[in-house]
Amino acid sequence: MTFNIFISYSIKDLETAKQLQKYLAQIQGTSVFLSESSLIIGQLSDAIVTKIKECDLFVVLYSKNSQNSNYVQQEIGVARGNSKIIIPVLLDSEAKPDAMLQGISYLSLYDEEKRGVQMPELYNYIVRESQKKATGQVLLALGVLYVLYLLSKE
Repeated sequence: MTFNIFISYSIKDLETAKQLQKYLAQIQGTSVFLSESSLIIGQLSDAIVTKIKECDLFVVLYSKNSQNSNYVQQEIGVARGNSKIIIPVLLDSEAKPDAMLQGISYLSLYDEEKRGVQMPELYNYIVRESQKKATGQVLLALGVLYVLYLLSKE
């Protein structure tokens, strides 16, 4: 019943990624994945790909650093290929989402005024979505139990 969040980032933005992870991990029922391990040069590890496929929300910290990161671009590709909800978070004013993120609304962490509004909105969005997921799973379990009950009556 956990709402899984994957944070994609450039290793050069690790401190910001850790701060966001800590902020989002406060939400009950969530698990925030942040890979700090070394990657095999030139390719994503199977573990990273699996985490992306299993996530409910893919957050990409987008900066000049991540624009130039092959890993971040590959992670975005895996997320898009698996129809994940993607939320780009811009870390600096010079980084603009490229073609892989075209048409997706983004948050501006670098803009203090917007950050003060957008981060609580992101937090509340995740709270709502994690509650929806938990409710859906409980209803599914109850439905399965009811079907088993009906089958046992036959």
